[in-house]
Amino acid sequence: MRCSNSVVVYGEIIQPMSMVVNNFFVKSVKFFLSLLLLQQKLQF
Repeated sequence: MRCSNSVVVYGEIIQPMSMVVNNFFVKSVKFFLSLLLLQQKLQF
């Protein structure tokens, strides 16, 4: 009983964390792509 309860708590902690990580990852990828586009525009 206690083991399954700890798993539920673990899941509740991990899920918002993974959402934050995914959000940060998407934002950083978009930022990186926009930087690449800016560099190409400056070169041409």
